[in-house]
Amino acid sequence: MSTRCIYFAYGSNLHPLRLRERVPSAQVLARSVLRQHELVYGKRGLDGSGKCTVRPARGGGTEVHGVLFEMLCSERRVLDRAEGPLYERKLAYFQTGKQRLRGFYYEAKDHAVDVGLTPFDWYRDLVVAGARYHGLPEAYVALLAGVSCQPDFDARRALNMRALLARMSIS
Repeated sequence: MSTRCIYFAYGSNLHPLRLRERVPSAQVLARSVLRQHELVYGKRGLDGSGKCTVRPARGGGTEVHGVLFEMLCSERRVLDRAEGPLYERKLAYFQTGKQRLRGFYYEAKDHAVDVGLTPFDWYRDLVVAGARYHGLPEAYVALLAGVSCQPDFDARRALNMRALLARMSIS
């Protein structure tokens, strides 16, 4: 069994600073896409706000842009806990140039999805910062940035997340 595994990040874990807070071994491999899926900010967070998830697309040609990270498989448990019990770890194949890699990603369980939810402003900004960091397509980044958001009622959490965003902007 391999000691390293491949993780496809598409949401708040896109930026290496954020992901390495959770999974110190994470190393960027390449940009990739999850085909026949769409991204929504509809996973119900424990705080009541909308978090990113992917779901199978109803129409053809839809894809979610993200980044493949290599990490120690032993750290998957840490990432599972960080993502929480409302996400399922799923397997897929991802194309990177001429290479096809098998990796995992997280998808919210059906009962945890409400597409009417709104993310906190800092959460949306984490996703956008990660997408920009990796040079994901500008039209895709614009879609991420255009999502309606709300201020966080927890001032301490918002301040901590804004501090993380500030560190991202200087890295």
